[in-house]
Amino acid sequence: MESVRGMLGGGPCGLWSLLPQEASEHQFSMKFCLRISSVLAAALLLVPSLNACTACFGKTDEALAQGMNAGIYVMLVFVVAAWVLFGSFFVFIARRSKRVNAEAETGESPSVR
Repeated sequence: MESVRGMLGGGPCGLWSLLPQEASEHQFSMKFCLRISSVLAAALLLVPSLNACTACFGKTDEALAQGMNAGIYVMLVFVVAAWVLFGSFFVFIARRSKRVNAEAETGESPSVR
């Protein structure tokens, strides 16, 4: 097993040998990424205008609220269409199975329609 690991170049599946050492010098450190994400999370939590939308303030007649409602309706249409297509596939399979079974009982060759 050790000879296989030696052939792979170390690391999981030899990935460390594929990555050059210079790449680690130009990447962000985990501490830096953690600091940036902490600052962004604090900004989202502390600034109330970033959290609120027109629905939260009760102004449902504004253009932003109408756009949000239109987006909800569009997503609803896509979900309903996906469910209808999913259900129609099983109706197709059931009808086809019934037709093939009927043709097998009569001895005819199954026709493709």
